[in-house]
Amino acid sequence: MGRGKRIEYVRYWRYFCTLFFVGFLVGSIFTGISFQYQNVGESTIRVFRIEQFLNRKIEAKQSFRYLLRIRMAPVLSGMVIAMTVFGGVFASMVNFGYGFLCGVLLTIALLQNGIKGFLLFIGTLMPQMLIYFPALILMSCVCNAWSENTRLGGGRIQKESIRYGLVYLLGAVLVLWGIFLESYICPQFLGILLDI
Repeated sequence: MGRGKRIEYVRYWRYFCTLFFVGFLVGSIFTGISFQYQNVGESTIRVFRIEQFLNRKIEAKQSFRYLLRIRMAPVLSGMVIAMTVFGGVFASMVNFGYGFLCGVLLTIALLQNGIKGFLLFIGTLMPQMLIYFPALILMSCVCNAWSENTRLGGGRIQKESIRYGLVYLLGAVLVLWGIFLESYICPQFLGILLDI
């Protein structure tokens, strides 16, 4: 990869990381304000009660199949949309939305359970986020670059498409690894945290 391409990816990387963290901040503020003005229903908050996690027994194989379906759908649709002029917009929306969701989940877990809620959030999201987040940023950068080259047209996209496809495939493999971690390893880790 040439110096120009590395600079291009760094620019995208900074943009998508910023977008994710802005979404996270907006999600946290939105949930905090909603909770303060009683707009968040008690049933929504109750979903995050620790007792429910303790009583729930989920089979790892079932969890893997479910997560494969819901995590890989955006990955595959992203690959198709990336080849159109809307790839950058799609990647921006996904990053902001994912950040917003993480902010909402953390704030609700903290409001409901305090420090134990923070541990719950860390146990359920953080281990796989260490894989999902780089995969998300990597695939977003590819989506944006692919989309810009599509807009420019000509023979350039055909030359670059194999490289873009391989990098995007690397992101998809990372997501599969995250799904495996979330299904088979995180439940044990969460059990240890809840015993603290």
